[in-house]
Amino acid sequence: MKTEDLVQEISDAVQHAEYHGRPSPGAGAEKVEPFEGTPAIEGITISGGEPLEQAEALAEFLGLLRRREPDLSVVIYSGFTRDEIARTPVGRRVLELADVLIDGPFVESLATDDGIRGSTNQVLHILTGRYGPEDFPPKSGSFEIRIQPDGTVALTGFPPPEVREAVARRVRGA
Repeated sequence: MKTEDLVQEISDAVQHAEYHGRPSPGAGAEKVEPFEGTPAIEGITISGGEPLEQAEALAEFLGLLRRREPDLSVVIYSGFTRDEIARTPVGRRVLELADVLIDGPFVESLATDDGIRGSTNQVLHILTGRYGPEDFPPKSGSFEIRIQPDGTVALTGFPPPEVREAVARRVRGA
């Protein structure tokens, strides 16, 4: 399957998705472009805002992904718990399409830098046989900071609290 075909199909899904009965924030967005020069990947990670706020679009996207690229793994971060997600049919469908769920809200006072969870209240759920707990060893301080040409700052991963605080001060101009 050609990357361009998958990108176009995903773009079409985003264009027609609904968010709480309204057009998706992505509706009318430009076509999603593939990353140039990206090496082969093992899978995708779905994370915040809150992916389950758009559960129907997420289920549609993951279904498309599974049909077109069944070997890609899927890891989802959600502030909702597994039990909360499983209470709805579309939530159960999302869980069926994922390999791993890290659930629970981020709690600043419980922040951790173990490389998997943002805070110690969050739980790692292995949903398929693709991975085991040994595939997610703690890795302290794994993070990335991106500064775009327009000055936008994106902090991803699990930096120690002092790094998060320093970036926040800089962004606020303090």
